[in-house]
Amino acid sequence: MLSKVTTSTALCRRTAFSRRILRPLATYGKRYNGSQRVLPFLPPFVEELGPATSTKIEQAKSLHPTFYIDEKYVQAERERIFGTHWFAACHTAELSNPGDVKVLEVGSNSIILTCDKSKKIHAFYNVCRHRGARVCSTDQTGCKQLVCPYHWWAYRLDGSLKSTPPAATAQERKDTLALQKVPGLETFAGIVFLNQAPNPPPLSD
Repeated sequence: MLSKVTTSTALCRRTAFSRRILRPLATYGKRYNGSQRVLPFLPPFVEELGPATSTKIEQAKSLHPTFYIDEKYVQAERERIFGTHWFAACHTAELSNPGDVKVLEVGSNSIILTCDKSKKIHAFYNVCRHRGARVCSTDQTGCKQLVCPYHWWAYRLDGSLKSTPPAATAQERKDTLALQKVPGLETFAGIVFLNQAPNPPPLSD
């Protein structure tokens, strides 16, 4: 299965397909930090079966079943859409109270979404900065801190490093070891949107 994303993302899939998958070139024309990002070749069937979906809504047809089972297409979709564009992650109601934590699987990446004590929403990669272990495995409510089960490194809900038992770590060092943030996070119409591309454009674009 591609990822555990919300129903909103599934409903937007055909639109995303039309705008971001149907490209005849092997590279997507975005530039990040001055260099072009090379994306995977699309399977040959995309150009054959895709136009029926991308045409005007009055004549458009639903996605062919092949798009849901072809592994090469799944990989291209992960990188061309979920790896470089804004996508719906969850509803803000799922992160409405301090201590709410949601774990989201997007392709090969695991992402933690949190609501801190000031009710600000954050998104981090689910990777401990110590030994790369998975910090969270399930959604939570009333969470006070994120604790890695490997060596018990603890992080605040804003992603900053709190403690590194049993050793003491200087604050200057802790400041460099916060959880890695997902580059783009915005909310719109009650939906939390994420973007994994470096320096993503505003969601409104």
